[in-house]
Amino acid sequence: MAPLWHLNQLVRQHAETPDRLRRALKEFIADMHAHEELAITYAADLLPEGMVLTHSFSSLVFRSLVRAHRQGKRLRVICTASLPGGEGIALAKALQRESLETLLVADLQAFAWLRESNLLLVGADALCLDGLVHKVGTRPLAYFARTVGVPVWSVATSEKRLPLSWSEMMWGEAPPLTKQPLPQDPTLYDLTEWTLITAIITEQGAKGAWKVGARE
Repeated sequence: MAPLWHLNQLVRQHAETPDRLRRALKEFIADMHAHEELAITYAADLLPEGMVLTHSFSSLVFRSLVRAHRQGKRLRVICTASLPGGEGIALAKALQRESLETLLVADLQAFAWLRESNLLLVGADALCLDGLVHKVGTRPLAYFARTVGVPVWSVATSEKRLPLSWSEMMWGEAPPLTKQPLPQDPTLYDLTEWTLITAIITEQGAKGAWKVGARE
């Protein structure tokens, strides 16, 4: 979501100067890849051993967990199925291929497993002024994690930041739960307020989430 917004801004800014546009796009993509590698390095170093619960499929979360595992950290990853879409199923398969101990659970089962987890670790589709934009269902998990004393971390890069407030345009459109002609809520993303996030890990290291929001 957020990187596409930034790319669109670059296209608008340099639309009449193709050479500058090409250079700006190449620089943006190169910076994003470099920032991802740094964020993954920080996250892998900071990850605690033990049980980690995650929601949806963030490539940065996946790569951080794999990096930490290869460093010798003992992890057990609880993956929600992440319906609609089932991204967590794909994540569980990918982690299993990397020999991480993994358990796939139904979305509502996550609340029971969260009590036993050391960390709720998620990615970010955007870091907007009001909080973390991520797969629908993230906010209730973060809220419950806070009530039971489990830290909530997000792995992201500065390219995920948006100078925008949460709005209907960020809701996205989820794949249908069923092909049957039934009324369905198509919301794909929700907003997790900064007060529910313990830390954001980016290419600059770990920051308290309140330092990433509107009042940085």
